[in-house]
Amino acid sequence: MLRQGHGAIVFITSTAGHSAADGGAAYCSVKASVAGFTRQVGVEWPGRGIRANAVAPGFTVTEGAIQRMSSEEALALMPIGIPASTRQIDNVCAFWFSDMASHITAQEIVVDGGCTFGSNVHAGVVRRS
Repeated sequence: MLRQGHGAIVFITSTAGHSAADGGAAYCSVKASVAGFTRQVGVEWPGRGIRANAVAPGFTVTEGAIQRMSSEEALALMPIGIPASTRQIDNVCAFWFSDMASHITAQEIVVDGGCTFGSNVHAGVVRRS
């Protein structure tokens, strides 16, 4: 990217980086750090043509996520009523990489169906008992 004089970096963080959860010290801390690193890179590198932004998914239907929380449990937390698909996360990443986001850097888009403001529980750190 430095050689070509432009580029975009998209970091994947999590809604868990916006809060704390029982048993989630390492996960929540790392995700909060990724968000902070995104902001830092986003303000340090634009002068060299590189933007950095992040996507913070909430509960997203993946094999690993379903092992931690059922779709039904996740739906109960989401004001929008459906979990995100990986395609929806991909679409946000595509936006960050596109020219439509050419004047945006050091930002994060939360993709969680309203869960962050609708609940204090974050699917990324919930564990089955």
